[in-house]
Amino acid sequence: MSSQLDTPHRASSTSVSATAEPTAADKVMAAVKKDINRNIVLIPQDVFLECILINHITPVKKVVKAIMDEFYDKNEKQWKEFPKTGKEDQFYPKFVELANNINDKASKLSGAAVDRAFGRWIDCHSQIPNANADFVAEIRPDCAFVSNERVVKEAIDSFTSRKIQETLFESNSEKQDAKIWWRQMIAVVEVKRQDGDQLYLGAFPQLCNYVRQIFRQQLDRRFVLGITISFNNISMWLCDRSGGMGMSKPYDIHKDPEAFVSMISAITLLPSYRIGWDPTLKLYNDAHHIFQPSYQVRALLKTGLNTTSKTEQDISNTQWLLTLIDDRSSNKVQKHNIILARRPLLIRTAEGMNGRAVQIHQGYLEKDENKERRSPLVIKTSWQPVSKTQNNQPHEAYFYDLIPEFRGRILAASVVKASHGLEANSGPSEEVSTFGFIRQSLEKHADFDAGARMNNSVKKFSKQKARAGKTEHLADKKQIKEMKETMAFMAFDYSAFSDDHKYFAEDLSCVTDRVQTRIVLTIWGWPIKFFKDLRELLTVIQGAIEGSVFIRIKLDVSAGNIIIQPASPDRNLPLGELVTRTRGRLIDLDHAKHASRKTTPKAVGPNGVGIIKKNNDPGKLELAALRFYPIQAEAAYYCQKAGVTNIFKANLDGDLSPEDFGWEDVGEVPDYESHVPSVIERTGTIPFISHQLLIKKVDIIHDAIHDLESFWWIIVYLCLTREFGGGHRQKEVTKEHYTLVRDLFETFDSSIGDNKAVYFDNKTGEASFEKLLKYFPKYFSPLGPMLKRWREVLVLGYTFNAYEYHLVHKYVLRIISDAINSLSVAPERSEAVDNEIRRREDDYGYICRISSSTNVQTPTPIVVTSSGISPIRNRGVPPSARPTTNPPSPTPASKVQKK
Repeated sequence: MSSQLDTPHRASSTSVSATAEPTAADKVMAAVKKDINRNIVLIPQDVFLECILINHITPVKKVVKAIMDEFYDKNEKQWKEFPKTGKEDQFYPKFVELANNINDKASKLSGAAVDRAFGRWIDCHSQIPNANADFVAEIRPDCAFVSNERVVKEAIDSFTSRKIQETLFESNSEKQDAKIWWRQMIAVVEVKRQDGDQLYLGAFPQLCNYVRQIFRQQLDRRFVLGITISFNNISMWLCDRSGGMGMSKPYDIHKDPEAFVSMISAITLLPSYRIGWDPTLKLYNDAHHIFQPSYQVRALLKTGLNTTSKTEQDISNTQWLLTLIDDRSSNKVQKHNIILARRPLLIRTAEGMNGRAVQIHQGYLEKDENKERRSPLVIKTSWQPVSKTQNNQPHEAYFYDLIPEFRGRILAASVVKASHGLEANSGPSEEVSTFGFIRQSLEKHADFDAGARMNNSVKKFSKQKARAGKTEHLADKKQIKEMKETMAFMAFDYSAFSDDHKYFAEDLSCVTDRVQTRIVLTIWGWPIKFFKDLRELLTVIQGAIEGSVFIRIKLDVSAGNIIIQPASPDRNLPLGELVTRTRGRLIDLDHAKHASRKTTPKAVGPNGVGIIKKNNDPGKLELAALRFYPIQAEAAYYCQKAGVTNIFKANLDGDLSPEDFGWEDVGEVPDYESHVPSVIERTGTIPFISHQLLIKKVDIIHDAIHDLESFWWIIVYLCLTREFGGGHRQKEVTKEHYTLVRDLFETFDSSIGDNKAVYFDNKTGEASFEKLLKYFPKYFSPLGPMLKRWREVLVLGYTFNAYEYHLVHKYVLRIISDAINSLSVAPERSEAVDNEIRRREDDYGYICRISSSTNVQTPTPIVVTSSGISPIRNRGVPPSARPTTNPPSPTPASKVQKK
């Protein structure tokens, strides 16, 4: 693999925790704004309609004619009984009625297709859809096209019946309205009251709120179609993992009725994979060993009073069957059928509209379904930049083959093709990429002048409102703000820049072509935060660092990349022993970088830090120091500082040798000079990135020492936020403690870098670290000396760029080994440790089908944040009993709880 540029850090949330309270709508909108920032591409409406919809279906002329003859007033040139102005809720039923008439006519005239997602348009503005998990935002689209028509009809009939009963008897019925699930959403609609030139764009960010929810709830969804309407004006949008693409100008549904009928008909008639579904995933009924696409499932959707996500009828309480085609080698194409367990490992990032949108599941091969002891697998789906895949192979899979220590950890890998999961020869064989397969290569038709036109529309609208009255109404001001904000999200071509563009486009476009990839790993375990005791914490960190990995590649090290791996289930051991014979494993090589060539480290030369006058002949140690500092006085100063740190605890009396300090021939090291870091941003998990990389110094090259600093910060984070082992957070702490954790891990990216740098300063770093130790609970006090030595070797490496810089992994492993040896060989068992072991037995017994003395039950779902540190366990606790908040870091005693 050739050298490549360091990818920039994305401006994403730095939070490393999850919250146990419902996701607020304003937080969803904030996430949306990050998703679509400079990622909206606008396409001429006729091109969009033709390429995305009409080209993939049987001609719809018969449908257009039939609908026009019955529902369109050709004399008035408008749809019959269709409102042009008024309140939004007057518009919903008429839109739904007309859309369903088109839907019915299209189905009747075109016949049934096996792979269609049969649906119906509904007015859902007054009901929050059911979700497949707790803590989702209470938002709902105005209208939607939803699957499972029978269930929808029951919901509508139930609602109508109740309203009639209320009218007749003037009393409220005790029966709750039947609801629609997010799982059923095919396409969503956002309606705005205003009807003006181009002002429909104000609805797009709100539409994206629903799209994120769909991505989170529908794990088998690749992209989502949405519609924004401002009464006469209507436009369609396509949202995927590269952001959003929409029509550069809406069309008038009265003046261009053919386009409207064609659009609704296409949504009805397109095969499911052309409206966003992933045919490689199907819901699996383990009781009857059958599977079917999620949009065809009816029996699992329950209407009536009991519609919470805890019911057995909840679709999230089912398994998935994944079909993975590993065609990395044309000589050996392998098909794997994998059953994904009910409990996902990480799905929270799946909702993202701009990024990798990682889903991580646990599962096992279908052929292992009836085995005595199944072998657990970790299945990772993500949307990687197209540039990071080669020869049908995801970027990450390349590194599992490259590093000897990692070989054998990967069962299969795939750059997903559009034909995967479909019947033989029934679909396109191209890669499932956002620009190609999903967007049909429409970027070349992008209308980069749309922003200027919209800006003029906003100015014109603003002037009209100003002339109508002395001041603009608050609603008008809000609308203008929404419009300006939306235009700021658009991607612009810098080749023809106008003043209007410059106002809204302050930075380069971030639109990235992405492709769907899958990796199946044979390693399985728990996030490092679930360490049961200090010895296990250190051995897991040691296992993740061991080997020569850091000599060969550079990584993005985070807490989510380190797992506690139990012993293999094929060993004939009791479950309790399997889950306590653990080791650490490093996973997630998405951001790994490999140097295609090596180089011999050059002499550093004078560092300007200090001078020691030396006239006598250099000793063995100074001779070794001269390798990096040719001037004897500088070499002597380097030796002095290394002696003060004395990582290897050498006897400083007598003539010291390089071996006493651990100095050995560095040999060749990876040459990362060609990996030019971005001036703006780098990749990585922000809370744990090295301070040097966060400060964004252009001349800093990401190297092994930066990864070893990331490991240091992971341990510090656990010590600052955990009370003891088993993932237990500290109880309420002081405001200063809370602020410390926030400033080091959860504030703005650049601020985190500056705050971390304090601990590696040559003059103030030691005192700052000693102050940091005071916030550690007593349980973690044995780790203080280890972290102190670890910090010192990092400072020495950063200061002199010599042996400690290039051999940093060797020093850190020595430090960790000494710390492990200092701990008790048989740590005292506590209730917390026993609870953690029982939890592991439940997890491992469930996925591997191993019985235990603790009566293994199916674990409840666990949702892990992108950093992998702070899962939320849904234990079926009623909402009234749930904590009102679970803050990112320890809660200060004086902090007001959110309600």
